[in-house]
Amino acid sequence: MIRTKRVLIADDHKMFCEGLVGALEPRYRVVGMVHRGSDVLDEIERLSPDVALVDVSMPGQSGIDVARRMKKLGWRTKVIILTMHDDALFAVEALRADASGFVLKHSPRKVLLTAIEKALEGESYMDPAMAKKLKAYSRAGSGDDKATADEQVAPGVQLTQRQREVLRHLVLGSTTAETADALGLSVKAIEFHRGRLKKLLGVSTTAGLIHYTISHHIFE
Repeated sequence: MIRTKRVLIADDHKMFCEGLVGALEPRYRVVGMVHRGSDVLDEIERLSPDVALVDVSMPGQSGIDVARRMKKLGWRTKVIILTMHDDALFAVEALRADASGFVLKHSPRKVLLTAIEKALEGESYMDPAMAKKLKAYSRAGSGDDKATADEQVAPGVQLTQRQREVLRHLVLGSTTAETADALGLSVKAIEFHRGRLKKLLGVSTTAGLIHYTISHHIFE
């Protein structure tokens, strides 16, 4: 029998937490709710959920701080950041903290469910609405002195046009299958490119690839 995946909800708004329970069950089992950021890590350690949905701004400790601590501790629980703020800087910080997902609270239920599914599959997910803002953010940060794509990556590393296209789709929140369809490639080819990119850019996760792409403005 397949075990129902366990989810912890961490948000200082109790009514919002209760609403999430209704949105998640019975597909997922909500094992607990936390209303103070300072209590989140203790509850994750005690309950060992598969996924923790954590508000970006909570009393005591932010969701991004929780993700950073989880990364250092090496715990297996996947952290998805929830927020009502559609500020690209929050998303960038979440990526830097190696969060598995970033979802806006006002997005449709299916966006959150997709984020959880992707996290459980070991992938990262960016709310499509935020992905658009990230693209604009990356372009705005480049200014008039924007370097060419080959100049923006690590010294000695040159990315092909295909590799840059794969990176762009990652930032936009496309799934592996969607990227393959858009580029006319097989799913295995996209997975190969993604693995190759991780080695080239010196990162170990998809979130790391997304952060690298944003911070180095690797867009045409």
